[in-house]
Formats: sequence, structure tokens, C-alpha cells
Amino acid sequence: MLDVVSCENMRKSDAHTIENGISGAELMWRAAMGIYESVQWHGRVGIVCGSGNNAGDGYALALILNEKGIDCELVLTSDKLSPDGEYYYKKCRDVSIKSYFYGEKPLGEYDIIVDCI
Repeated sequence: MLDVVSCENMRKSDAHTIENGISGAELMWRAAMGIYESVQWHGRVGIVCGSGNNAGDGYALALILNEKGIDCELVLTSDKLSPDGEYYYKKCRDVSIKSYFYGEKPLGEYDIIVDCI
């Protein structure tokens, strides 16, 4: 397997971008849009979210899918949120996107599962 970008390099790139005027929340939205545009969505979607910024990408993705009329739910593995993740999670709650904690609902109910841990 070929590494495209190391975790350390990605963290440095994100920090540099944020220092130069692009917010963390905007980076999350861009990541979510990249995911949205890369998948042929169908059926029910479960977005599994952890506690870090990747979870924020998932919350932003849920907003995009909801806006496009695609059925999705959030599957939470933690109740901790990063500040930017919390921003998008609250927006998800505002538009009534359902969320469950991992184990409350079988993942087999989803046609597509997105890993945002």
C-alpha cells in the first residue's frame, strides 16, 4: 500500500491552512463535499463518528446528504466533540438528523456506512 499523505504531514497542512485564513469548519465542509462527490449514494446511509475532527467531517457530510434528500443517520462512538465538530453536530440536530450511539441500532440496517472515526 502506498501512503499518499502521512498523518503528520496532514496535520501540518491543516495547521498551515488554518493559520492562513481558512477555518477548521471550512476544511471539514470541503472534506465532506469531497466524500459526497466521490460516492454513488443509494439507500440508507449510516455515518459513524468518533470524537475528533474526522467526526466533524461526518456531521458536515450528514448535512450535505440531508440537503440532497438522501436518508442518513449518525452513529456516535463518543459524546465528546471537537469545537468545529460541535458546530456541525448542532446543525445536524437543528435539521433533525437522527443520531444513535454505537450498539443501539444494528449497522446492518444501512446500505452504506461511512467511517468518520
